[in-house]
Amino acid sequence: MAPAEPPMQKPAGLDKGLHLFWGSGSPFARRAQMAVLEKGLPCNYIKMEFSRGDTRTPWFKELTVRHQVPTLIHDGVVVNESVAILEYLERHGGGNPLLPADRKLQARALSLLHEVDSNLGKANGELNARTLFAKESEKFTKEQVEESAKKVYDELDVWEGHLTTNAKSYKGGWFVGDKVSVVDISLYPYISNYTERLGLKLVPRWSRLDKWNSQMSEKPSAQASKPPHWADSPPPKSPFKWFDMA
Repeated sequence: MAPAEPPMQKPAGLDKGLHLFWGSGSPFARRAQMAVLEKGLPCNYIKMEFSRGDTRTPWFKELTVRHQVPTLIHDGVVVNESVAILEYLERHGGGNPLLPADRKLQARALSLLHEVDSNLGKANGELNARTLFAKESEKFTKEQVEESAKKVYDELDVWEGHLTTNAKSYKGGWFVGDKVSVVDISLYPYISNYTERLGLKLVPRWSRLDKWNSQMSEKPSAQASKPPHWADSPPPKSPFKWFDMA
């Protein structure tokens, strides 16, 4: 039996330039990757292997006491939490803007940016806790899983409505204005996981989300940040398979 691979050692040169610690399968890390790519910033992407214990090392704990990715380092400045990373990059990263210059649109973008995790993220977390991350000792009934899945569906109804609202004034099929923004980047990893990994069908109920998801999937930033383990590992059992949505 081959010995276990040791955890990653602390990389050198973190005091200069842009460095992003990420892990395959984390929607939060993926949104940070996409933001850097959309902004066109030169960056050193450092993949952390969870199974190897990279995020549990003492040196990584010095960067984030929660042992989580993503973590961004910009000229020695450490930023944790994916939404904070998106906001930090807008203020200090340069590159292509992902927030509208118009104050009204910027207010909408920031509101929706925080709405993603406060609402869909919360519903997604509950669904995962009752399915993907449920312990053997936890016996969740089909009805409980249905209840959690319905919360996700209700959230998708809301996001379908956000697209409809923006489409009244702007073309392009985005959430804010006529260009991709932090909102699209924040939401996409969730929707991509639902459709590509868990088999959720967005049509006919969420037709605008379906079109939006298709155009997001074609972006180079989405393709470059696609979790590499998706290509060579089977998807988990989908809670959506119990319903007519998949």
